[in-house]
Amino acid sequence: MVDLSPDVFTSLGIDPKHYPVAVFFGVLGLWSTDLWLVVQDLKAMKDKKPEVSKSEPTAPSILADNRAAFNRGS
Repeated sequence: MVDLSPDVFTSLGIDPKHYPVAVFFGVLGLWSTDLWLVVQDLKAMKDKKPEVSKSEPTAPSILADNRAAFNRGS
């Protein structure tokens, strides 16, 4: 943009040499804000983690139920 319209920068009172530095710090600030928000979301997910109930069927009971159903069908 500086190469295409240096007159626009000078009319706005912006030094064209400072534009790339401003873009760099703007992008760096945006990236760090996004990273901070992701970390906050992960912390919130960790705090809301559902507890595992103890009444879930175990693998041997599921296998026994499947075998019983298979034997009934034959």
